[in-house]
Amino acid sequence: MVLKRVNLVFNTALDYAEHRYTPRHTPLTHEQAIKKMKDNPHAYHYDVLKALSHIALQRSLFSSEAEISLVPVHALEPEMIVNEDVMCDSSIPLVRSGAEVSILLINKLVGLEKKKGRESRMISAVITAH
Repeated sequence: MVLKRVNLVFNTALDYAEHRYTPRHTPLTHEQAIKKMKDNPHAYHYDVLKALSHIALQRSLFSSEAEISLVPVHALEPEMIVNEDVMCDSSIPLVRSGAEVSILLINKLVGLEKKKGRESRMISAVITAH
């Protein structure tokens, strides 16, 4: 079992490097390599592939194209990154800093705001230029 895990980690890193930097064919972009690897998920280590897929996202967060803004819950968009923990009234974190905004998360936050019957809270989020 341990050997299989090590092989999956190694295969993930090796295939990514081969897709991106091989001289045998036209190298793929980061996004193309990740997409191709996600088409065969059982051949790769899930956590390593997930980490590789977030490389471009991390680069964009620290580039000059990224902007940190306060955004009302109803104006959040998928793929934004939450910049600061979002806490509920009892100081329990609802969303951790660094979380990627999804449609499901937006719907949950909007529903919570409606249930509480108050104006939409502002969330510090990283907005990247597309």
